Amino acid sequence: SSVSYGSDALGGVIHFYTKQPVLKKIGISAFTRYSTAADERTGGFSLNVGGNKLASFSNLTYSDFGDLRQGANKYQPGTDSWRRPFYVITNGNQDQVVPNNNLNVQKQSGYQQLDLMQKFLFKNNDNMSQVVNLQYSTSSDIPRYDRLAQIQNNNPAYAEWYYGPQQRLLTSYQLKLNGFQGLFNRSNITAAYQKIKESRHDRRFNSPNLNNRLEELDIFSLNADFNKSWNRNNLSYGLELTHNGVNSSAYRLNTATRERTALDTRYPDGGSQVFSAAAFFSHRYEISQVLSVNEGLRLSHVNLKSKFNDQTFFPFPFNSVKQVNTSLSGNLSIVYKPAEDWKFS
Repeated sequence: SSVSYGSDALGGVIHFYTKQPVLKKIGISAFTRYSTAADERTGGFSLNVGGNKLASFSNLTYSDFGDLRQGANKYQPGTDSWRRPFYVITNGNQDQVVPNNNLNVQKQSGYQQLDLMQKFLFKNNDNMSQVVNLQYSTSSDIPRYDRLAQIQNNNPAYAEWYYGPQQRLLTSYQLKLNGFQGLFNRSNITAAYQKIKESRHDRRFNSPNLNNRLEELDIFSLNADFNKSWNRNNLSYGLELTHNGVNSSAYRLNTATRERTALDTRYPDGGSQVFSAAAFFSHRYEISQVLSVNEGLRLSHVNLKSKFNDQTFFPFPFNSVKQVNTSLSGNLSIVYKPAEDWKFS
């Protein structure tokens, strides 16, 4: 897995697939769900409209999560600290500690989320198809429950601690080729762009200063995977290119006077750029029906650049950082599988 997906996948890969448009089919589906533990109310709606060559799939899902309620039937020693004896409300500019009527309800842990997806499939012929994938998700403010439950000097440590709405936009184009001869039999080429916005906000108990840290991330990626089979051989190879651009900003807001002052950023305030390129191949040879050999190589190159504009909070003797790393990883394996229910490798 680390040869095909990179060294981060040393322990394995969990690969999620979203639903695809279906040709020659018109279908509508909907669902709703209620969960008592999180006071969750979720609803979803899907529509598939497919012709002979062109199909569309649309999906909308909305979730409203209330305050989480932890288990209370089988009490275990040491779990008292999990309970929520209080929470903080703010009236005007004054923070007030309010007792929690139900210690097992984790007050101020709920949030809402909206997810939208639109896919288009165009099948040129039996050997070629194209998919355009559009996804958008956003949320409400998401409380950081563990921070809100902290105690300092017999008072709550924080009056506010939450993640701002996380907004994610994905657009991708995918080209699939099958039944070809020559260098490959099948290929899958995907170009994608993602825009992600997220933020962190916190304010100490009885303090007027609200800290705000905001991040914007642009991700460009290109994946090209190819597969070739002949006789007892199977060869997979490909190329992966990614570019991440991170912009980080921060400010402190006095909630009483509305005055803004400087604050240290979570990432370098001059921006960070990370570029990675990788090429890989993996080959499997079946010696017999029960014995096979697999070998592979992956060459990866990562380039990082970060810049510090304001060095008030971090007075480094430099204003930029650069890292360049190249790595070669490989694998060799022999698998002996004398039966369906056991094997040696």
